Amino acid sequence: TKQMAAGMADYIGRDLSDKGTEDLADYGQYCHYVAGLVGEGLSRLWTTASDSGLPQKTLDQLSSERGLDTLSSDMGLFLQK
Repeated sequence: TKQMAAGMADYIGRDLSDKGTEDLADYGQYCHYVAGLVGEGLSRLWTTASDSGLPQKTLDQLSSERGLDTLSSDMGLFLQK
């Protein structure tokens, strides 16, 4: 996605193996780009798949009802960290 590419561009020139990220907040932002956005993308696929067992609503409706983007990103961050 454009958002992931733009986020990763912020880290591409940095040697994360030497010093890591600047602080915990920077680490959280990095993890959001490499895992949180993947969680959001997978959630979009699963909620729109006809065999997902979920009601066929649009992602926007599910997001507003359940806070899906936040939950998806949090799960991606959990898996990354």
